[in-house]
Amino acid sequence: MVTIIGLLTFQKEKCDFVVLECGLGGRLDATNVVGYPDVLCSAVTSVGMDHMDVLGNSLESISKEKSFVIKKDVPCVLGPSCAMTSAFKARVAETGSPATWIENQGSFECENNLIVESIIGIVCASQKLPVPVGLSQKIASWRQPCRFEQIPDSKVVLDVCHNIDGFKAVLKQIPASYPEVTEISVVFGISKGKRLDQIVELLENSPLVKDLHIVSRPHMRLYKCEDAHKLVASLGSTKLRDLRIDQEDNDTHSDSASSEIRQENNIAKTLDYVLGRQNEKSLVVVCGSFFIMSDVKTYFGQHMEVDNIM
Repeated sequence: MVTIIGLLTFQKEKCDFVVLECGLGGRLDATNVVGYPDVLCSAVTSVGMDHMDVLGNSLESISKEKSFVIKKDVPCVLGPSCAMTSAFKARVAETGSPATWIENQGSFECENNLIVESIIGIVCASQKLPVPVGLSQKIASWRQPCRFEQIPDSKVVLDVCHNIDGFKAVLKQIPASYPEVTEISVVFGISKGKRLDQIVELLENSPLVKDLHIVSRPHMRLYKCEDAHKLVASLGSTKLRDLRIDQEDNDTHSDSASSEIRQENNIAKTLDYVLGRQNEKSLVVVCGSFFIMSDVKTYFGQHMEVDNIM
């Protein structure tokens, strides 16, 4: 239904070009109603262990599902991780799609920039349009909201990483962007269907990560705060903080106030608590889900576009 609404909106607005993202996977996705010659280019930025309840429990099975984004005879652009399995190579051979393989650049931002540049080049060539002057520089200057987004005049980073590869990329980027930081407080919203065991293990083993704070808000795809807290605790996390009992200042945070923090709309209270204990060598990373970021942006006095349909 949402795909139909989107397509009708694009038609009404007389869009020249549309970036149409698969909702999940590729093989059975509703966006497959759009095919050749309307598809000018297909792209897969990365593949990882995500949405396993639908796509399968191995990287190969997930890759096979995602590879159906590639259409017959339509050029495609594939990120570095797509070369890790045989599924994408098999699909390229099956469809005869001219493929552009992006090599590992050591930074997800650089890799994504090259993917975008390649897509624009392919689309311009197909439509006999000139490639914009200074395209590489323009792409490099763009900043995607909530992708290692740095809040001005603070040491706070927003990132919607929600699988093991995303978390690894964020932890890798932090020392380069904040060489003075020696500890990280993670404020974490958790969507359902994620490999939390891998994420919790990564955070536990990271010497930078000091503590982990669970947040939530009303959304059908988010774990409730209590459920998420129990789940992370069951995975043996020693860095998980329970704000009802782990309070350093009982005068400021009474039992009733602490209990209130653990309610579903606890994002602002948790950020108050964590930022109130931040020092000059610590960084706060707010991450884990798209669904918490509107409230987070509001907390920092920023506006975020929200699709009211969802």
